[in-house]
Amino acid sequence: MKTHIKPLWSYDVQKTEKWLTEQAKAGFHLKELHRFKRGFTFTKGEAKDVIYRIGYDKIQTTTLSQTLRKDGWEKITQSGKWYVIANERPQAEVSTSTSRDPIIKRNNYIMYTFIALLIYFTMVTLMNLAVFSTDFFSDGEVEVVESPYWIITYIVAALATAFYIFMVYSVMKIKKSINALSAENLAPFTVQHTLEKTSLAKAEERQLKREGILIKRYKFGWMYSPDKLEQWLERMAAEGNRLHRIHKLGTIFYFLKGEPQKIKFSADYQNLSNYSYFEIHRQAGWKDEYRSGSALQKWTHLEQAIRRR
Repeated sequence: MKTHIKPLWSYDVQKTEKWLTEQAKAGFHLKELHRFKRGFTFTKGEAKDVIYRIGYDKIQTTTLSQTLRKDGWEKITQSGKWYVIANERPQAEVSTSTSRDPIIKRNNYIMYTFIALLIYFTMVTLMNLAVFSTDFFSDGEVEVVESPYWIITYIVAALATAFYIFMVYSVMKIKKSINALSAENLAPFTVQHTLEKTSLAKAEERQLKREGILIKRYKFGWMYSPDKLEQWLERMAAEGNRLHRIHKLGTIFYFLKGEPQKIKFSADYQNLSNYSYFEIHRQAGWKDEYRSGSALQKWTHLEQAIRRR
């Protein structure tokens, strides 16, 4: 067994996860996470390709959700609110992961605390410099009194400077990590989904429209009766009209003619919706088809194929 100490590992959990994966490839597998010691304990074994994910949750549970377990995830260790899960399946076969929102919220809190301290220390420093400058450039004489306690002043000044630099570094590091985690959150529902939904160029859509394969339908005021919209979309799918995309205004629906399908649609209103909201639905088999951009109407359209038994 060996233990590695990484004091600032929580600043960048993605980098720490990659490091854990590299350790597994070298034959060292994570056994325990030490929250206060900021360390990781490994056991020596067979070299494997293992995917690691670090999670943060106020509710400490001993088991993972059924969805994660079915996808091959296993909880390795937990220390306080931090926990680590692992998956030995190939990356391409893994479709679920832990929510990044709790880590983002935690790191945001730390970052804002450091920013507040930076502002305070900066203001205090500027005030002291202003007083010193006033005395230095005044006509009066400045008398420096020798004292054996000046060493304490120098040590405190050095420590304050080091802490100031550490806070600047922490803010920059955490901000970069938050951006990376936020991008990871959005990736499954924006980048990948956008690629799927805009795979047809505008010229191709016009050609399909002329051939009668791509049809366009208007649906105004559906938000006053979303249940009727769901039923209408399900009827269209049953008739062989598969939803291709929805205009950004949310009132124009594009369908591609094909084989009849049994699909369940849901129009959901959420005043505030984050990654966890979409992740829960994604793990249950739902796909995000449309999200309104209006500040007044926060609608999301989801679809799920119903398997025939």
